[in-house]
Amino acid sequence: MPLNLGNLCLLPPQDVLSSYSLSQPVAIQVHQALAQFQQALSIEESLQANTIYATLQQLTPVSVIPLAKEFSTGTNLKYQQVQEFDRYMEVQHVKAEEPAKLIVTSLLRAYLVFL
Repeated sequence: MPLNLGNLCLLPPQDVLSSYSLSQPVAIQVHQALAQFQQALSIEESLQANTIYATLQQLTPVSVIPLAKEFSTGTNLKYQQVQEFDRYMEVQHVKAEEPAKLIVTSLLRAYLVFL
């Protein structure tokens, strides 16, 4: 399922690893996106959004897999607490076929919201 750009997507905490095996094409895309993001940070703020949006377009589509309605976060949070947080922060928890792309996409989208 392609990423819904209406919400920020998060991986369940237990799926966030300190390292991922990346295929060559994904590694290149992630590296290029991060380099473009770094460049965008050094330009005039009024131009940053356009640059970051263009970078996002190069990363998408990101394939995500919706989680079961009551998923475990692997933390002490109760499901209702997670739901409240998700609604308040306008996020959705998903699994991703390419977690690194989802993480970078979420970073870029969060910065766009910040702008």
